[in-house]
Amino acid sequence: MRCTIPKDRLSASMAVMTHGGATGRADPALGGRITVRAVKGADGTGALVCEATDGEIAARHVTPATVEQAGVAVVPGRQFADVVRELRDDTASLALADGRLVVRAGKQHFRVPASGEDAAPPIPAVDFAAAVAIQGGVLADLIADTRFAVADAKDGRAALRGALWEVKGSAMEFVGTNGHRLAWSKAQVAMEGA
Repeated sequence: MRCTIPKDRLSASMAVMTHGGATGRADPALGGRITVRAVKGADGTGALVCEATDGEIAARHVTPATVEQAGVAVVPGRQFADVVRELRDDTASLALADGRLVVRAGKQHFRVPASGEDAAPPIPAVDFAAAVAIQGGVLADLIADTRFAVADAKDGRAALRGALWEVKGSAMEFVGTNGHRLAWSKAQVAMEGA
């Protein structure tokens, strides 16, 4: 694997990864690792694909990059994110060598331990054919309307620690309960491709 990417794009990928599964909170055996994949299209375009999961939440971020050689490395998420945060130059180069992901930016040089692709937990593919579009403010309102009724982490009933999020026709519904109170909220959404 060998690629070059602007630091701001790499930083954006790390922001997504650290908020979307690279923390390892749900299942430390799964989380804490980021799969960094350099891919090269048939037309010569390249991309850096970063993926992470902790068993409950999965994140995938794709950003354009100049890819000389395609490849995959699985790296410790927190350590890689710290390296990216320390970069001072505008452009970073990533290369896989001797079981390490070598990150260079200007005069800086970091070596992050790396494993092969088989060390990464699989992330299921998502079919966006049935996607819906909703404004961020409307989604925030739906969550705010129901989250007060969701059981907190201290409650021993795991099934009540989440909210039901369902799309029925052109409506999105949220339902939350902690066994004592029930909250329901609904908003209209636009179906993608419809």
